[in-house]
Amino acid sequence: MTIQISSYLEDFTTIVSSFLEYQDNTIPLCAAENALSPLVRAVGGSRLHGRFIDGGVISHDNNTNFIGSEMLFPLYKLINELCKQLFSSRYADPRPLSGLNAATLVLMSLTSPGDKVLFTGPSTGGHSTYPTLLKRLGLYPYEINKDAEQCTYDYEWINTRVSEDNIKAIVFCPSEILKVPDFSRICGDTLIIYDATQTIGLIAGKVLPNPFTQSSNMVVLCGADKTLCGPVCGLVMTNNEEIGEMLDEIINPKYIRNSQIHHVAALAIALIEALSLGEKYAQHTVDNSLRLEKLLTQMNFNICKSEGIVTETHQLVLRMHKIESQNFFMQARRNKITMNQKYSMLFDDYIIRLGVQEITRYGWGHDELTRVSRILSALRDSPEFIKINLKEDFEDLRRRKTCFYKVLDSSIDELFLETIQSLS
Repeated sequence: MTIQISSYLEDFTTIVSSFLEYQDNTIPLCAAENALSPLVRAVGGSRLHGRFIDGGVISHDNNTNFIGSEMLFPLYKLINELCKQLFSSRYADPRPLSGLNAATLVLMSLTSPGDKVLFTGPSTGGHSTYPTLLKRLGLYPYEINKDAEQCTYDYEWINTRVSEDNIKAIVFCPSEILKVPDFSRICGDTLIIYDATQTIGLIAGKVLPNPFTQSSNMVVLCGADKTLCGPVCGLVMTNNEEIGEMLDEIINPKYIRNSQIHHVAALAIALIEALSLGEKYAQHTVDNSLRLEKLLTQMNFNICKSEGIVTETHQLVLRMHKIESQNFFMQARRNKITMNQKYSMLFDDYIIRLGVQEITRYGWGHDELTRVSRILSALRDSPEFIKINLKEDFEDLRRRKTCFYKVLDSSIDELFLETIQSLS
């Protein structure tokens, strides 16, 4: 048994250390990943792990809840106050375990089998999981039409369906997102469910419109681990108090038994960080997207546009022919440059999706992006010479992967570090 356990531990060490070494040497351009601050990581790994709390986030019943949970419940109140400051929400729920779990919980709570819903499917860059999810819940999903000329949503079609059909909800779930939805163009007061996982940090940083100002019947949900730089967990918000009360009562105990309180606490830290330097980070992120677009355009990359703009988010989308995109992606993998490659129904072609949100966390700017653009150009044109000709660029970029955004001033940092040490 001792020998077997030793072997398992060796396997585990090899797996984890190999990945960490790989991660240290990547150039991270995947639009779906980000780097956590030391504060968020520390709280996520604290002794809060495994603590139980039942019920909703509005009120706490000592008579039916776990002993000691009343001391954790104020975390829910803190998150509601932070979300009110950042998003002007009237209800915020951090109990979901992930972004998709948040979507599932919201849909199960606010819709019924047989309801008709509109949703953004593959033809408008929607998340690929939603069609299956909506059908599995017994809903009748109608995919929103694409405005092919502008590569965006057909708002006229949406308004026609809303006026003529008994539509319960409109679900926006963008994955390829260069231009955010304009909810002010949707007529009526039909419930809008917006999965803002990709851009929630940019909304918090006020470089993108706050969806709550565009509709009074809105639910915003997200995973917190992309542009918000939080842990892997979900967050649900609304500006409608009646909807908030409904979600609060239904989600627990019907659909989720125990929230991951260590992730709830880590999310609170990420929201405090967003309140501190979120605007600076968000603006820097969008600026970096536009800087990289200009550099890649100079190198004759074909950059996709939506409604006439290349991007207003952290994403850039490169259009390529099938073989070219496959070769480009293969060379990126060989050189440890993370990104996504797929056929896009939104842009009617094969694409490479890039994201600058993680490299922005490291403080990268024009100098680093110039090196990145040279490397991407070499991946396309002369991959056989990339290690020789651009070795200095690779090594320099990998040395610069240190967390630049010190999210709190030194005096507050010390206070947080003292708190975190007590949790470990």
